[in-house]
Amino acid sequence: MATLRRLWRNAAVKTGTIVLSVLVLLALFAPWLGTIDPAEMDASFINVTAGSVGEVTIANGETM
Repeated sequence: MATLRRLWRNAAVKTGTIVLSVLVLLALFAPWLGTIDPAEMDASFINVTAGSVGEVTIANGETM
């Protein structure tokens, strides 16, 4: 236990623990972070410029 306390005082250990924790949390929540299925995108809009206004209909008929 004394070894863990001594390690925790080191700033590099704290930083590494925080970074590793964030990466683990991102990996756990990854299935919910990317919610758009690329297979449902309408290919007719592939050449539309970014920021153009209009409706997009995906394969199941839902309008976005």
